[in-house]
Amino acid sequence: MQKSIFTFDQTAPLKRTPGRSALSRTMLICATVLVTGQIGSAQSAQINGDESPPLLGSHGSRGRLEPGEANTRAIAREMADSLAGRIEEPEMTPTRSSFLAKWPAMAGASSYQLDVSTSPSFDSYVTGYKDRDIGNTTSHIVSGLERGTQYYYRVRAYDAAGADGGTSQTIRAATANTSSGLVITPSFDSTITSDPRSAAIQAMIISAIQAYQTLFSDPITVTIYFRFSGVDPTGKPMDNLVGRVTPQSIREIGTPT
Repeated sequence: MQKSIFTFDQTAPLKRTPGRSALSRTMLICATVLVTGQIGSAQSAQINGDESPPLLGSHGSRGRLEPGEANTRAIAREMADSLAGRIEEPEMTPTRSSFLAKWPAMAGASSYQLDVSTSPSFDSYVTGYKDRDIGNTTSHIVSGLERGTQYYYRVRAYDAAGADGGTSQTIRAATANTSSGLVITPSFDSTITSDPRSAAIQAMIISAIQAYQTLFSDPITVTIYFRFSGVDPTGKPMDNLVGRVTPQSIREIGTPT
């Protein structure tokens, strides 16, 4: 299995885009470029039967920087949308070893724990998926599964004080009954999971993963590690760092229309 580690560098100010947030568009571009850059290496390793060492790389936006200060009001709108749960839900077709678990946001929740089982009564659990803390997000790619198998999952919400906010209903999902197809498994650094916009960021990365999994039929599994960075690949601090927003600017925006 090929593992890749990437850094997201964001240098351009956000702009409002009809039908899709600027933040989402930025993350989609980053994720899709990173994934395609490693497919060839993963295929080569699979064909030769060799276990390759992890690949380390970074991706910086090559777009032209706009002059002037970052659009703090646009950034604040992005933040307000994310905090209010107004994000575009991701979609992902089940693969031979993964499926997308997702659920509605629960009021007051600051984190969720995920259970996955092959039994609707949760008599046993899939390895690594009992009380799995997945942070403050409403979607998660469950991976490392058996092909053509029925699964069940549920989540529990917790508030900032750690109080149990209740358990969701049990939801069914199944992996694809096929031995072919690209499988991309993401993992997220704390620079993403601790971001107030974490749900929106992860949702857009998942949407990018869906787009690329549908393009390849080779039985390859790739693990990609995502994180934010405040510096460019040379170590130079970025100027218009996306996400530089204060609670005051969010209040000034109010409820986006």
